[in-house]
Amino acid sequence: MVTMTTNKTFTKMVMVFMFTTMIMMFMLTTTVMMFMLTTMIMMLMLTAMITMFMLTTMVMMFMLTAISIPIHFYTSYQTRVILFYVLIGNMLVY
Repeated sequence: MVTMTTNKTFTKMVMVFMFTTMIMMFMLTTTVMMFMLTTMIMMLMLTAMITMFMLTTMVMMFMLTAISIPIHFYTSYQTRVILFYVLIGNMLVY
């Protein structure tokens, strides 16, 4: 304590060290919080993406059954092959 009152350089060094430490701790805290927030948002986005993918898959299955069953019964083999490739193309675009 006596050193701090007599030696001004030491006092300044301690103050700077404390100040730097405080800022570093603050930065660390904000970084951790930022990562936590980012992770949360990423999880939400992932959930939304999976949901959309599931819905898309359901629509695909419905399209496939709704289109391929009538085609199977009412068309010739060549037409079926062409329409099947068209359907796959549509699904890839979709």
